[in-house]
Amino acid sequence: HSDTIIGAIDLVMDPTNSEILYAASYAAPGKVGSAIYKTTNGGKSWEKLTNGLPTGKLGRIGLDIYLRNPKILYASIMAPPKSGEGRDQNQVYRTDDAGETWNHVGPEDGKSMPGGFFFGQIRVDPNNPNHVYVLHTGISDSFDGGKTWQRAFRYGGDHHALWINPKDSRHMLSGYDYGFALTYSAGDTWYHADDLPFAQLYGGIGYDMDYPYNVYGGMQDFGSWKGPSTKKGRFPIRFEDWEHVNGGDGFYNKVDPNISRWLYSGSQFGHITRIDQKTGKRKTIMGEEDSEYRFNWNTPLLISPNNSNVIYVGSNVIHKSVNQGDSWEVISPDLTKNNKDALKSRREKGSITSIAESPVKKGIIWVGTDDGNIQLTTNGGESWESMNDRIPNNPEYWVSRVATSNHAAGTAYITYRGRERDDFRPYVYKTIDLGKTWKSIANGLPNEPLNVIVNDHKNPNLLFLGSDRAVYVSIDGGENWSCMKNDMPANAVTDILIHSRENDLIVGTHGRGFFITDISPLQELNSEVLSKEAHVFDVESKVQWVMITQPAVSAQNFSGENEIHGAIINYYIKEQLKENTKIEIFKGANKIFELDGSTNKGLNSVVWYMTKREKRSEEGIKRWIEEQGFLEEDEEFFDYYDAVDFYGEEDDEVDKWGRSLHTRVHMLPYLTEKEWIYKRVQPGIYNIKVSIENQIFEKKVTISQDYWYDN
Repeated sequence: HSDTIIGAIDLVMDPTNSEILYAASYAAPGKVGSAIYKTTNGGKSWEKLTNGLPTGKLGRIGLDIYLRNPKILYASIMAPPKSGEGRDQNQVYRTDDAGETWNHVGPEDGKSMPGGFFFGQIRVDPNNPNHVYVLHTGISDSFDGGKTWQRAFRYGGDHHALWINPKDSRHMLSGYDYGFALTYSAGDTWYHADDLPFAQLYGGIGYDMDYPYNVYGGMQDFGSWKGPSTKKGRFPIRFEDWEHVNGGDGFYNKVDPNISRWLYSGSQFGHITRIDQKTGKRKTIMGEEDSEYRFNWNTPLLISPNNSNVIYVGSNVIHKSVNQGDSWEVISPDLTKNNKDALKSRREKGSITSIAESPVKKGIIWVGTDDGNIQLTTNGGESWESMNDRIPNNPEYWVSRVATSNHAAGTAYITYRGRERDDFRPYVYKTIDLGKTWKSIANGLPNEPLNVIVNDHKNPNLLFLGSDRAVYVSIDGGENWSCMKNDMPANAVTDILIHSRENDLIVGTHGRGFFITDISPLQELNSEVLSKEAHVFDVESKVQWVMITQPAVSAQNFSGENEIHGAIINYYIKEQLKENTKIEIFKGANKIFELDGSTNKGLNSVVWYMTKREKRSEEGIKRWIEEQGFLEEDEEFFDYYDAVDFYGEEDDEVDKWGRSLHTRVHMLPYLTEKEWIYKRVQPGIYNIKVSIENQIFEKKVTISQDYWYDN
């Protein structure tokens, strides 16, 4: 079928013969091509299995093999009812002769069986050929080979993976929408693994302007959450530091930039809640009563960058509120294609997916839809015009993001996702003349679907893209792109924000949670800097945080990385150097610290942990050795139950990272160095001198007081 997109969706192997495999193909919806195939020669040739199996336009197929007798296999198949009437059903088939013949074993014709579609998994107990599990929003099982079914156990939600221990069927591992759990009691009790970073964030992440600021995100089947971007103490950001702020499938979460008290939180299909984070009061400002409109599963929500009392929400029209959602008006016609036939095929079809308003000029609003429309108003919604005919080679696919420039009223960006499942091409466009002309800026990007684009608030040519695999950066307005992988795992990047005060890049991923990095050197980077032999970037100010208490924590839960509690000196070197770079810190004319920097070509960084040091006397070294004992290096360890970042007197000695010696953060005697006495510096302005070969660069850094320690 040359016009049909077909891929493989499941694969099982005969445990006694690795040359024998069974594969399930999966055709595009409404097409012929889903089937079961078998190979006996390791994939050199395949035979389509048909005897007893349904044919025609089938949906997803899941497979499993019985380990103790590999002639027994089960298949779950989305197929029309055997009567031929009604919607497709998830049906279970079994073979006892290695696929030669198949029998329909359940459910009875016309009866509903959960599963299929984006679940599609079936599992057979490795110790009982008649005990079968089917995965769906829950998990159903049968003890009679598929004739009768019941709920297997009540735990988790939207199950996508199940492993059963071949040696003990009571031991199972389950993967579901919001995590992973294990049981040793056949599902009577479960342990949910909170030590693994599995947060599935959707587009619509947010941040506030607290000190330190918090990040917000909606998660797959796990509501919406709020957590610190960094902690005042020098310990990990732990599971216990996070707060649950809203339920449902969590989606857009946006905070009023002028007062963090107001949080606007979305859940599926246009349910928007305004949350007062001071009093805890919450009000549904859009919900079921608005069902006459078509809302996307992930409904876009925008706080106007020109007036934070103004809120926009997209359905198939634009809803506007000037009073934080207390009342609404519709300011657009239907901005989608409103294709009646297409609306029947997908529940999200014909809805708005993204809204952006220019922060440069009030009234310029861009809209993207899931059926490929790009719409623009320049007068706050009085009139709208379509951009579709002006975009070269316009795919008119799902618009994953529209974004405005923070510097030019006429500049905007679009990203699309391919409509068909095999279209992974990167679609990203730019206009600089209010949509009169557009050009593709996908040069050099790999074949990865794009989810988001954002323009920096300081550098008009600095752009960031999020794809299904990585983050990409451009310093020339999209002419060229580089991957920002570093230590970030390959993962679907669903959203990107840039904190307006801290210059942090905040990345939301669907499966690994939040990642945050400082992009201040990139904001300064351009072709002129790259042409120099060396360059030292401006140094961001830092706060000497005061941490009073530490919440109770569990050593078994996840510990996220805290921001480095130090000033970061970033510099660029055009070519590899032979001699080390030297960094000196001064308070006035007094040198209080010295660091060696790397000589690597490209961008480099050195951390000053906001400490000063002085030589320890010979007598002091001798006394220190007697007190501390052995000086062998050892791995650092954190005591999760007995640790606060104790702040003593101004002259108290600290370790070389600026941490208190009064807390058990790692094994003595490795808290500090015998030759040096370290102390925290006090708030103030410090001078930095960076020597790179024969060049000297001078910068300043401000260390601020923690004015918010009692918040």
